[in-house]
Amino acid sequence: MVGAGFSKNADVVDDETSAPNWEELAVSMFEVLYKKPSNDADIKNWEIQKIKKTSGKNVLKLAEEYKSVFGRNKLNKFIEANIKDDKYVPGDLHKKLLSLNWRDVFTTNYDTLLERAIDKINVKFNYKILTNQNDLPGSTHPRIIKLHGSVDSAKHYIICEEDYRTYPIQYAPLVNTVQQAMLETQLCLIGFSGDDPNFLSWLGWLRDNMGENCPTIYLVGLFQYMNSAEKRTLENQNITIIDLGDMFDKKANVGHQEALGAFFNVLTEYSQEKEKIFEPVPYKNLLHKQDFHKSIDKKYFEVMDTFLLRMKDKVNSYLAFPSTIETDRFIDSLRDHLKELLKLEPSTQQVNTLSKIVYLLRRSYSILEDHEANKVKTLIATFNEEKLRNENFLLTSWVDVALYLLEMYRIDGRGQDYTNLLSKIEKVSSNLDGYSKEELRIEKCKFLIASFDYTQVAEEIEKINHGVALDIQLKKIFLYKQIGEDEKGIDLLRKASAVLAQKKYSKNKTASLKGYLNLCARSLMSGMRESFDDSFSDKEYYSNSYNVRNIYNQIKNDVSNSLLLAYNESRDEKPGFNPGTYKVTYGTATRKEQDAISKPLKYVMFQDLLCLPNTFSDHKEILALALKGIIPTSPIPTWKWSSIIRTNDTKIINAFFTRELIVSSDIGWIETISDQLFKLVDKFNSEDSFNRTNRIITQETIYDILSRFSIVMEDDKVISVGEELIEQRKMLDGIDSRRYTEFFKRLRFSINSNVLSHYLNKLLTSDTIPLRFLFEFVDIEVNIEQFEILDDMFNKIIEEIKSKDGETRDKGIIKVMLIKSVGDIGKYKEKISEALWGQRNDIGFPKTSNFYVWIWNNLPYPDNVDLEILYMKHLGNPRFIRSVKEGSISGIATIDNPINEYIQCFRKLSDFSKNRKDSFEIIWTSDYFIKIIKYIYEYLDNEKRLLTLDFNIFGSEREGRKRFNKLADFIAMLASQAYLSDVYTEEVVLEVKNVKKLLQDNSVTSASIDIIEKVIANESSEADIENLMNRAIIGTRDELGQAINVIDLLLAFEKKSVNNVQISNHLIELINSLKYFDISRSSMVISKLITIIDHPILIQENHRSKIIKALRQSIDKLDLSFNESNRELIDTIFSLSILIRRYYDKLVQNEISISKGLAAIIEELSYSKLKEVRYMWEGFQA
Repeated sequence: MVGAGFSKNADVVDDETSAPNWEELAVSMFEVLYKKPSNDADIKNWEIQKIKKTSGKNVLKLAEEYKSVFGRNKLNKFIEANIKDDKYVPGDLHKKLLSLNWRDVFTTNYDTLLERAIDKINVKFNYKILTNQNDLPGSTHPRIIKLHGSVDSAKHYIICEEDYRTYPIQYAPLVNTVQQAMLETQLCLIGFSGDDPNFLSWLGWLRDNMGENCPTIYLVGLFQYMNSAEKRTLENQNITIIDLGDMFDKKANVGHQEALGAFFNVLTEYSQEKEKIFEPVPYKNLLHKQDFHKSIDKKYFEVMDTFLLRMKDKVNSYLAFPSTIETDRFIDSLRDHLKELLKLEPSTQQVNTLSKIVYLLRRSYSILEDHEANKVKTLIATFNEEKLRNENFLLTSWVDVALYLLEMYRIDGRGQDYTNLLSKIEKVSSNLDGYSKEELRIEKCKFLIASFDYTQVAEEIEKINHGVALDIQLKKIFLYKQIGEDEKGIDLLRKASAVLAQKKYSKNKTASLKGYLNLCARSLMSGMRESFDDSFSDKEYYSNSYNVRNIYNQIKNDVSNSLLLAYNESRDEKPGFNPGTYKVTYGTATRKEQDAISKPLKYVMFQDLLCLPNTFSDHKEILALALKGIIPTSPIPTWKWSSIIRTNDTKIINAFFTRELIVSSDIGWIETISDQLFKLVDKFNSEDSFNRTNRIITQETIYDILSRFSIVMEDDKVISVGEELIEQRKMLDGIDSRRYTEFFKRLRFSINSNVLSHYLNKLLTSDTIPLRFLFEFVDIEVNIEQFEILDDMFNKIIEEIKSKDGETRDKGIIKVMLIKSVGDIGKYKEKISEALWGQRNDIGFPKTSNFYVWIWNNLPYPDNVDLEILYMKHLGNPRFIRSVKEGSISGIATIDNPINEYIQCFRKLSDFSKNRKDSFEIIWTSDYFIKIIKYIYEYLDNEKRLLTLDFNIFGSEREGRKRFNKLADFIAMLASQAYLSDVYTEEVVLEVKNVKKLLQDNSVTSASIDIIEKVIANESSEADIENLMNRAIIGTRDELGQAINVIDLLLAFEKKSVNNVQISNHLIELINSLKYFDISRSSMVISKLITIIDHPILIQENHRSKIIKALRQSIDKLDLSFNESNRELIDTIFSLSILIRRYYDKLVQNEISISKGLAAIIEELSYSKLKEVRYMWEGFQA
């Protein structure tokens, strides 16, 4: 309870005097009521009266007089004018006072100094401020309770004699609150003197109500001038005087402020010391002696058991220990004892002691290491089932130790060891006591959840007897959350909250449980309409070191910092300060790197200990990094993988389950999790939401993982995934359907003839499979032998093509394309042709909203259709999408599609087509080129505003620049074709130059046009070619693409022997240089070479052997075994295989025999660990 004297410690603003105490306020009041007389005799009497009337309880009568003369309102204004609350700010003592762990702070002061000090203290106790007795119901500790009014709100100040007389009745709730506080804690009075009327009044009220039951009250201050009679009087009233002068030398002249400061410092130090929970561990200094275990005797067990039992009782309030240095030291000592005990021959006494150590180790989320686990395994195997059943005390201890081992088996992914040990434990656990039995059930549930066994874990959770202990009940709630039974979890959560509200636990245990309850509520109610009410709040206890949520966040921050520090501290070669110098470090892992393993492991084990789900939004990313960091801590990572999967987070899954991880992992791990997920699929029904309904994980997550794992699955598993995707895809729309399409795009790389043949029939006959999903099957190149297509199927497809509904018609077209890719349309060719061409667009092509015009060259068409005329008509009327309209810019996802279609169509008709089957006898004219180039100029001139955007919103500027580069390359192609067709007139040249200038004016490279102009003018030099090849070797990705495009054009010049162009030899040198590139550059160049490797010039005999030798050398430098897998290696092998396949197909197409060297390369690729590479060579025979 804080009195007026404490306000003297406030800091003063504007050189005011210090805040008035009770006596000073009374003097001001007296001087208003009694004017100072003028003659000396009357002044002396006036001074005497002033002393009397402003002392002790006479002050109350004085205030009563003031009220009678001036009224209550004037009295209130007098108080506020003299308090001058805005002239003072909280001093250091106010901050120190509120930094101490008070349960409540009562004050009779009217000022707001205490309230304003709250925001200035480092330790946040979340004080609630109560200025009115009506605020008392439902308020939580700690509180600042204004007993006599407050200048900022409650204007009825307690100051008059009548106020004090009626106070116990009018303000009974406040008196009762103080009384209750005295019964539950100790009342400490600060800022009061022995004759303070507030002190005397409150003392009287409390004694009147509590009589002899009134507890001791501590009156703190400097009382060196209080005589012995006054002290004895107070002591007789159960008041203990704490004279702060006793803390100092008697000669010291100490003021109240200095004395209180010293007092608060002592309390702070005491509080910090009291919060230390761990005692020194016995034998700590002897444990490191060699063969310490040989000295373990009966005395050792007595000492350790006594100590461990005491520590168990002392830390019982903790559901988990705080992550502190003190904890680490304590646990390290216990681990030393564990190691020594495990060196002994097995005994009952040994198991009993170990069980107590294990209890403490588990609450510190400390792992059992492999060498320790092997010794524990031997120890628990010593005791047979009969002995365990007959000795209950031994059984409980044995199960505690076995449970610790069981937990480690689960974390390490040792499924068979786990199952065997669990079976033994369950056989003997019928006589187990309540708490240990429920802990065992909870452990079993954790295993089943990690194994995605929804049905069995749902049954096991129901068996948990949550009445055994509140923490068991809260763990059960979290288990409900983990399997998606949120409603059951919320129901049990409300019951747990009610139980906790009724229990009278210690402050620390309440803090621990409140924090845990709060995490439960946050987990279950996040994203739901359920209100997060105060019954789940842990604000009152958040700063308490026992609070589980506090510990959880603290560990997360430790992990985050340790990972960051480890990332910044790498052991290897680092550049020195001076040029050309390096600093090289070797040796064992640094402390920071060790922390990057140990701290994440503790964090993960903390989550596991308390059954926390992996779905807290503010923890998921750190958890994922922690799990990734601890993968090396066990040889089998399946539990850690499961934990990542159970985040249900697409970004986290995408970052972790990369192609390189999956390809380089043990296939057994993949199969284990895949089999579990296949079983889980059946637990969902058609009404369940794709990405919200949770059965441990969502369907979205299941298919996300299975589609990733498909790259290493056997065909039967891929078939199962494919069939599930096809069935599910029918029922989805919008975003969900796009996600399924994304999953299938992964799966398609695992589709060979065997897989496709299993569900091709379903694709061709289904009416419900969406159009976009069917599209994913169009480009799969496989050969299916003896696939029979029935007449009814053909007739149905033809009817779909005839449909006036655009989507139905396009589905039919896709199905015809699928049939053509695996077989022959035979007798139905004419009917299909009629159906396709029965509906036409304005140019004359079949109607469609989804296909490029070039597909009609590969599908049946009537004899009276001249495709050459239609294609020339199409090219003569370009229709590009414009993003700049009337000065405004629109983002259009499909803006590049018409441009790509147009360029592809032109290439197919031009001299740059590499397929003789596609060639048409086109007669080009200069007017035709002029019209196209003019259109492109106008289009670029309209779109150039994209290149001057101040902000690159959604990549508009970047994508616009790429589009300009693409059209610049196309202008070079148009110029080349015009020249090769002898129509490169001055008018065409002028239009090309106009485009070139427009590009240059907008800082877009015209390099491709420049070199083609030089070649056409027969002015190109060797330096120009070298510059071109340098861009291919060391340029950016965009520069490389442009260089390859120009090389492609120049190959056509060389093929036609125009202007002595000889580019093929330079290209062969580039291919031969692949073996010297680093893997990143090699992958990039190979991906671009794919577009030109099948040029007719490159299959000529003088080039073939060089190309095949270069390909052999490129293969040899790659690690096809994937011992050190990375994404660039996978991409390089895949691209290289495509490059070789494209070259192989060109040789076969031209009836050129396959050399032994190329056959050997293909044979090696056909056994690749990469399924997409292996299937690329399916059916190949040398």
